[in-house]
Amino acid sequence: MSDVVGIKSDKSRFDYRKGGNLKWTAKVEAVLLERVTPDAVDRWRHDYVARAESPEMIRKKKTSANSLIRQAKALFSSNVKKRVSEILNLPEQLPFDGIENF
Repeated sequence: MSDVVGIKSDKSRFDYRKGGNLKWTAKVEAVLLERVTPDAVDRWRHDYVARAESPEMIRKKKTSANSLIRQAKALFSSNVKKRVSEILNLPEQLPFDGIENF
């Protein structure tokens, strides 16, 4: 979900030998959770699907976006929130509040 906050990536993010992966990971981990808003996630989702060039690619991108969002939403489930709220200051509005599937 680095695209949500505008972190550009290239193949170097997979380069674990020369440190490209560490640099990319450091950028992602430096993002404050407050920057990942429902509006930003929704904007990313629409932009991601809009880059499709055919009806089949639109369908595939919608499925991928829904899957990514569903997986990320799980990080903020009520069970997880109970456990991490003691050690983390979660923002008032969580990143995936109100985000529905396509």
